[in-house]
Formats: sequence, structure tokens, C-alpha cells
Amino acid sequence: MKKKVLAIICLALAGIAVFTLASCMGKEEKVEDLAYITANKKLVIGITDFEPIDFQDASGKWVGFDAELAEKVCEKLGVSAQFQLINWDTKIEELNGKTIDCIWNGFTVDADRQKKVSFSKEYMINKQVIVIRKDDASKYTDIASLADAALVAESASVGEKAIKATETLKDNTYVGQASQSDALKEVIAKTADAAVIDFTMAAYLINKEDGDFTSLMILDAKIADDEYYAIGFRKGSDLTEKVNSLLADLEADGTIKAIAEKYGLSDSLVTK
Repeated sequence: MKKKVLAIICLALAGIAVFTLASCMGKEEKVEDLAYITANKKLVIGITDFEPIDFQDASGKWVGFDAELAEKVCEKLGVSAQFQLINWDTKIEELNGKTIDCIWNGFTVDADRQKKVSFSKEYMINKQVIVIRKDDASKYTDIASLADAALVAESASVGEKAIKATETLKDNTYVGQASQSDALKEVIAKTADAAVIDFTMAAYLINKEDGDFTSLMILDAKIADDEYYAIGFRKGSDLTEKVNSLLADLEADGTIKAIAEKYGLSDSLVTK
């Protein structure tokens, strides 16, 4: 009888342990980053050279839509904004290793990334586009015509994913680049035939008077669905909720709209 009672108790305890473990696994561990950045008196922001989102002006200061918005958020947080160039291929590793405190650089939300980072509210809509040389406008007219083209995109970017997910293009010659601007330079140099990059950047650079990319054009062909930018924080970070609150304030007082107008991005804003 005692053995039966003991067995029942053991089974009950085992069940409680399994339930407790499952409950813990279902909860996202809270990360207290707000206190961490307050103590450090700075928010280290992971970026790449991504005009008009994050880029340097003639004096070397980081400017652009995301850069200026980040400065405004940091003012409200009472910390300084420290912009740090990162390897986009290892951005999440740098975030989790605390080399940076967030990824704020036209960071596209997708299902895979949502498993690895805590995203802020979405603030800008974007899409992937195919950029070719204007001289090749008659040669490349749609995705099918690119079947034998040499392609480039930023490594580990949504553009790279779009190429690999497109049946006609997935087996093409492809070389990942360090940045989206590098991908465009490869097309200009004729070491690649087409680049897949963010519309936000492509439209800005191609239409920039006296710029380096006026010889390029955007192909009228859809390669992927629309996407949204958000800020990426460490999984479970309490900064996510805090920054969301500050973004709402900056939207309400017109700050976000004013910055967007400065960079020609008003039509890309997400308003909620």
C-alpha cells in the first residue's frame, strides 16, 4: 500500500514539474535594458550606411530618418545616442552580445526575426525592388527576363531572401554584399546585372540629383510582398514598451512627420 501511495506522490510531483517547466518555457524572460542603458548613459544603436535611413553628412555626423528619430527618442530617455556600424550578417549576435542595444536601421519585421528579437511598433512601410542599369531597360523587362542575370543584395537581408524565394532567380549567380549601397555599386560597375534592395533606399538614391546612382532604374516587377520597419531590441527587453510609448508621443506632436518630410518619406509612414 505504501509503495502505491509513494508511486502516486511521485507521479503527481513529476506532473507538477512538467507543468512548471512548460509554463516557464511559455513565458518570455524579461530583460531590464532600461536600467542598463540609463546606467551607461547611452543607447548603442546598430546601423549600416543606408541612405536616407542612416548615413553620414559632410561633417561625419550620422543623419537620416532613423538616426534623427533615434536622437529624439534618446533625448526623452535622458541618454545619448551612440551609432555603431555593424555587420548586417551578424546583427542579432551583436545585439544579444550587448555590443549594441538595438537594431535601428530600416529593420524589416518577419516571422523568423520575431522569434529572436523584441520588435517595437512598425513605423514605416517598404518593399523590395529590382534595380538595373537604364541601358539594360530593353533587356530586362520582368522577372522572367532575369533568369540568367548575375544578382546581388546585402548579405542576410530581405532582398537576399527574396532572391532565394523566387523560383526563376534562386539558382542565378549571386554574391552577397556588405551593404545595399555596395550592391548598387556592383550593378554600376557591371560586375552584376541587377540588385534587390529596399525601395526606400533605391528611390531616394536613383532620384538624387547629381548623385552616383542616376544611371540606374527600378524594374517594374514585384519580387516580394510589402514589409514594415521596426526597431529590434533584445528578446523580452523592457525598452520595447518604453520606446513604443515615446514613439507614440513623437507621432502625436508631429515630430515623426516632420523628420519624414525632410527625407521625402512622408508617404511611407505607418500611422496607427
